[in-house]
Amino acid sequence: MTGSAIRLEAKGLSKAFSGIQVLHDVSFEAVGGRILGIVGENGSGKSTLIKIASGVLQPDTGQVLIGDRPLPGGSRSVQHARRLGLMTAYQDTSLVAELSVADNIALSFNAIGQPRPADLDEILARYELPFGPSDTVAALGPGARQLLEVARAMCHRPRVLMLDEPTAALDMRFAAHLEELIRQSRDEGVAIVYVSHRLEEVRRLADRLTVIRDGVIQGTYDSQDWNVDDIVELMVGAPTELEFPARTGPTGSKNRLEVRELTGSIFSRYTIANRRFVQLIGVALVLTLLVTELGALNRIFDTVPLTSEQWGLCLLAAVVFLAFCELGKLVERRAGGGEPQPVPAPEVA
Repeated sequence: MTGSAIRLEAKGLSKAFSGIQVLHDVSFEAVGGRILGIVGENGSGKSTLIKIASGVLQPDTGQVLIGDRPLPGGSRSVQHARRLGLMTAYQDTSLVAELSVADNIALSFNAIGQPRPADLDEILARYELPFGPSDTVAALGPGARQLLEVARAMCHRPRVLMLDEPTAALDMRFAAHLEELIRQSRDEGVAIVYVSHRLEEVRRLADRLTVIRDGVIQGTYDSQDWNVDDIVELMVGAPTELEFPARTGPTGSKNRLEVRELTGSIFSRYTIANRRFVQLIGVALVLTLLVTELGALNRIFDTVPLTSEQWGLCLLAAVVFLAFCELGKLVERRAGGGEPQPVPAPEVA
């Protein structure tokens, strides 16, 4: 890695808000023609790091260099960063809903004192976007808006492209298309910083991976020099078996719910036994529904006639219970617990 290949360098960045330290001496490098993935949990400091690198926020200590030129502080840092060739696509898009696609892109150029590209339609056609230059942003769905946010940044032909959770609002089709656009920019020599919490995405795209937790860099790894469990452990600060313990199916024949020889005015000596916890939840829901909404349980036991609406609600409660029974069977099959053995009712004398 040579100095001339480094397009973005962060040195010793620290930042605190109201006395709470959110970044601690963070450093990283982005190299032309490669993708650096930055991963971490929510609240780890990823967004703050992106905003400092792009000039939105000023660090308390440290420095950002784009190429070999330091990013100056002040209210015009974002414009300076863009003029130096760094563009950022944010998770919360910065598009103007009332303007067209073309006008939003033109506005992005005007903001840094550059004219709208004369071949804008051709540039957009190259990205094969699912909308046209004349479409208004308000008419686009969340996924299309996110694609436009990234495409708008790419239209500047940046030296450095920073992407903040770019697939958060995308379905699988749009996400696959975005990955192709990112690889295309990488192959054109752009240094890409890809911030995400989706590790499989990062594995497919990134040449290197940096993990951040509680504002501190935990390590940087080559693309094939890590596995998911190790990265998750670095992200959460605990072994994965503690954070995400393995689930085991029910064992033994101990019943979770058992009723024996229940007798009432409209039934006699009813027996039920079930060890499926999911079905027990279903019973609780049914009883809660009847008792709190209708007071119908007393009517059933006292043989007081129910209205048609109350009978309908009882039928709905029965359907809910049966649905939980089927869910309980599915849970036990997947857990390897097999089918429970029914408890036989005592014979009636």
